[in-house]
Amino acid sequence: MNTEQIIQEFNSNYGKYYQFAEQLNILLKSLLEKYDINVHQLCFRIKDKDSLENKLIKKINTMILIKLLILLELELSLISKMILIRYQTF
Repeated sequence: MNTEQIIQEFNSNYGKYYQFAEQLNILLKSLLEKYDINVHQLCFRIKDKDSLENKLIKKINTMILIKLLILLELELSLISKMILIRYQTF
């Protein structure tokens, strides 16, 4: 696929990418609450067309970003374990 085709596919599937990121954000939030882990910030964003095009030119193809800001290193370890436990069942 060339850059133009990737961008066209991205545009036609943008809603699906948004729903995926939103659902992942909700899942992470519920897991954090379940394990009583406090984070400073949990958010997501989807690349826009221009940003995606620039990333493709630089050979970086990240379309969805989930950002989790924590304040303590201990929380990082807990979050890593939480995610591993959750996804080892698949």
